[in-house]
Amino acid sequence: MANVDKQKAFSIEDKVKFIRKLQNGESQSAICKEFSLSKSTVATIWKNRDSIISAYDKNINGYKRLRKVEKENVEEALFKWFALQRSINLPLTGAILPAKANEFAELFEEKSFVPMGAG
Repeated sequence: MANVDKQKAFSIEDKVKFIRKLQNGESQSAICKEFSLSKSTVATIWKNRDSIISAYDKNINGYKRLRKVEKENVEEALFKWFALQRSINLPLTGAILPAKANEFAELFEEKSFVPMGAG
C-alpha cells in the first residue's frame, strides 16, 4: 500500500477524531483509507485510546493545578455541553463559554455564579 502514513506525527485532536470514528462503528480499514494510515497505526491509536483521551481532556481544560469548583452542577453541565460541541466539530469562541455558563447557572438557579474571566 503506497502513500501510507510514513512516520507522520498526528496531533492529539487527530487521534481523538480517529478514536471517535471507531467508537461510532466505523471500521479500521475505512479510517485507514480515509486518512492514508496503516492498519498498525490505527490499531496502536485504538490500543492507547484511554491515555490519548485523557491527555486530550487535560489539554482542553488547560489546568496547571486542580481547583475546587464552587458550582459543580454548572461546571459539569458546561463541560458536557462543550465536549458535545467539540465532538461534532462545532466552532467555539471565547465569548460563547461564559454565556453558556450563565445559561446553565440560570437553569440551576445559581444566583451568585460568576464565570471565570468574567469578573
